[in-house]
Amino acid sequence: MTNIPLNPDDPLRLEGCCCPHCQYELKGATSCMCPECGEMFTVTEVRSNRLRVPKAVPWGAILMLMPGGLFIYWGSQCLSMAFGGVFGMLLIGIGISMIAIPWAFEYMVD
Repeated sequence: MTNIPLNPDDPLRLEGCCCPHCQYELKGATSCMCPECGEMFTVTEVRSNRLRVPKAVPWGAILMLMPGGLFIYWGSQCLSMAFGGVFGMLLIGIGISMIAIPWAFEYMVD
């Protein structure tokens, strides 16, 4: 494969352009070959990839936030009662875990 050079004013030099094969950011690319995966691409592919609508927030993340907040609230209420020290800490831990799960999956998946 040969490297096809890009024009200095080519829009691929702008931020937000990604390789259509591996999603590697092509900012500063000097040829039509991805530096990450080595696949050839065309300017049209990259432009169409750049114009896609950003991902929406998944409903699962929102649905995990609500019970997570409730667990944290219930845990804080239990901590203020005489019998709820350990149980309150358990509820707060569950709540924090439920809130952190969607963000952990965002970094692990995709």
